[in-house]
Amino acid sequence: MSTILAAAPTWTVRRAGWLAAVSGLASGMAFILPHLGWLLWFTLIPFFVVVWSADWRWSRLWRLCLAWALPYNLCGMFFLTQLHSLEWRGLSHTQSLIFAYGAAWIGGTLVVAPPVLAWGYALYRLRPTGVWRFVTPAALWVVMEWAQRHLPLAMPWNLLALSQIDYPALVQITAVTGALGVSALIVAVANAVALGIVSGAWPAAMMAVGVAVVNGVAGWAYLATRPVPVPGTGVAVQILQGNMRPDVNWQPSLFADMLTTYETMTRGAARHHPKLIVWPESALPVDVPHTAWLTQRLQDLAKETGATLAIGTLETRPENGRLQNDLGFYDPNGLAIPWYHKRHLVPFGEYTPGGSVLKPVLLSMGLAAANTLPSDAMPGDSAAPISVAGMQLGPLICFETLFPNVVQESVAAGADVLIEGADDAWFKQSSALAQHNGHAALRALENHRFIMRAANTGVSSIIDPYGRVVATMATNERGTVSGEVWPHRERTPASRWPDWWVAASVLVIAVGGWRGRQR
Repeated sequence: MSTILAAAPTWTVRRAGWLAAVSGLASGMAFILPHLGWLLWFTLIPFFVVVWSADWRWSRLWRLCLAWALPYNLCGMFFLTQLHSLEWRGLSHTQSLIFAYGAAWIGGTLVVAPPVLAWGYALYRLRPTGVWRFVTPAALWVVMEWAQRHLPLAMPWNLLALSQIDYPALVQITAVTGALGVSALIVAVANAVALGIVSGAWPAAMMAVGVAVVNGVAGWAYLATRPVPVPGTGVAVQILQGNMRPDVNWQPSLFADMLTTYETMTRGAARHHPKLIVWPESALPVDVPHTAWLTQRLQDLAKETGATLAIGTLETRPENGRLQNDLGFYDPNGLAIPWYHKRHLVPFGEYTPGGSVLKPVLLSMGLAAANTLPSDAMPGDSAAPISVAGMQLGPLICFETLFPNVVQESVAAGADVLIEGADDAWFKQSSALAQHNGHAALRALENHRFIMRAANTGVSSIIDPYGRVVATMATNERGTVSGEVWPHRERTPASRWPDWWVAASVLVIAVGGWRGRQR
């Protein structure tokens, strides 16, 4: 990196590495601990102080980026350790530990950490100067997080914007820029303050802080002027949280008890006269459409309750015998209306990647232990909405709420309310439950749509179009979430032009790089 900071202190690689690691660890803890997301505005600053505090060669800068990325992502991916114990899947205790802590946690971290190295290399090659020092790192971060959603084995879990979902005023910009706009603002502020510390560029640093403050005030004012829905005028819904452990949910011998539990919960929910009752993902992990007695039982239940039932289940495709992860619908007349087939599958959870060469190796290593299906699932290909009680429902299943493009396809197809079935029981009482709900909140906010979320062990919730949870219940308990939703049909900039913020960031990078080369 070019020598642009005359007042920069002298740093040893070891000292800088420790500071970067502490910054990464603190940022990771702020990310996963409840209600501490505000700390991320401060914990990133030491990392950028390190980046700008010396004329680093790439052979050293990549180590500093890695020193930040590893602890940050080890914290963010720690929930994967909760996959242990998988002895009910046929693994020994030792094999389960190796899978959960080695393959899932460490392996997952090694998949999501390298993009930070690419960010550092791009910054090193661009050598931004002048005002471009303040905007180029944030623009590069936007491109990096966007790429994390589209790379093979994509797991865009630890994106910075997720840490701010507890502060609705700060994230309203998401409807314009997408969640990447919030990430860019966090990076821009931390980077500017670091430049102020290192080089005395405090006026620019204070300007960046001022932009963040204005964003928060504007978000607060925007929320304060939103119309409040009148109770009783929306569509009444009931969301079931069955609280079934995976070793119960996927045991055929326990299926009858599980079905009875959900039937009892459904009849209880029907006393509130809802138009829609939502069951979680994989509530009935069997091929319902090809099980005649079960189909009849669910049709009778729908007629009895007078509500449309949305049920997480499986379906075998007759043309190839492969299973699909479905959200099935039965209307109040007991008729099966169009079903939704999950489009974006979970690697190692619903299919094993690697092709004909690598896949057998991965299977022999036990890396499919979390996949309870007998073979790779088949992805769906339709985002068409499903008509229920005057709503055009955009169904989503679990992992799909991590990917804005999947949700935007549903909205573009006409969805005016979103509905998600999820199963995070694998992760027990970890931070993953709240974080996954946070991803859903970001998608609701990006598209200005209500989202109903039925999660097996939680977080089950109703989220309004501004990312606020308006109804929920405790996690790891059995119960029902009651509420109303209202269809919304407007299109936000983030929904209509989903990648415009990324394109703008690429333009900033290109101009900043060109200007840097001219000097």
